[in-house]
Amino acid sequence: GTVRLVGTETDAIIRGVNALFDDDALWHNASRSANPYGDGKASSRIVDALMGRPVDEFVAELPRQRQDSMDRHMDTRIKPQHEHAELRSMAS
Repeated sequence: GTVRLVGTETDAIIRGVNALFDDDALWHNASRSANPYGDGKASSRIVDALMGRPVDEFVAELPRQRQDSMDRHMDTRIKPQHEHAELRSMAS
């Protein structure tokens, strides 16, 4: 989801990814969460400001309420590590 602290342990990272990939409702709810880091348009705003053009102001989105508890899914949606060789190699 948008900003979920899962820790640095490989197993915890894999559980977090599994929870989102394996549960459509959880993925949908997480994908609708507000992004606390902005809207991805900072570079366009900087270029506009440098070029003396009007700048579209950033308006922060308010966080949306999740319908499901991600913590519940994190603890119960664990797959065997041998199914995640690719994820483990990326986490190293």
